[in-house]
Amino acid sequence: IDRTRLFGPDDHSCLQTRGNLAEAYGATGDHDRAAGIYHLLLADRLRILGPGDPATITTRSNLLVERALAATEPDEALSLLAQNFEECRTLFGDDDPSTLTARGHLATQHLRFGDATTAAALLSELARDREALLGRNDLSTLRTHRILGEALRAAGDLTAARRGLDDTIRRLA
Repeated sequence: IDRTRLFGPDDHSCLQTRGNLAEAYGATGDHDRAAGIYHLLLADRLRILGPGDPATITTRSNLLVERALAATEPDEALSLLAQNFEECRTLFGDDDPSTLTARGHLATQHLRFGDATTAAALLSELARDREALLGRNDLSTLRTHRILGEALRAAGDLTAARRGLDDTIRRLA
């Protein structure tokens, strides 16, 4: 069914489908295409829903993340993700899942660009916060602990990496 033709481009389902398409492109590694779709979707959501609507805020966040993942320069990527993190903190507070996710994106990009020490520090705080808010065995908490182990290994702290990863594996079993 061509929903856009039937219901018009401003229909909620059409907007959601465009977001799903952008997410799919991002998941396959085509971050430039995903960012382009999010950019157009953001303009429509701003026009239809306004700047304070949760869907608009999520789209803006997704756009910044995809632009950061497409970036080849660490300063550009980290600046975009720091901006996203601060926007989420301001709009939602420190304990909101969107803010936690934004902090995770920032940390993993530090790791991507070789700053394992900063990544490990951010991920350690994030793991502690997720554990307190979501529980020790929550999937997001466990994923954060796994990435923390990678960051600790990359930073040269093999003992802490091994201990953390062993603990994570025990919780999965």
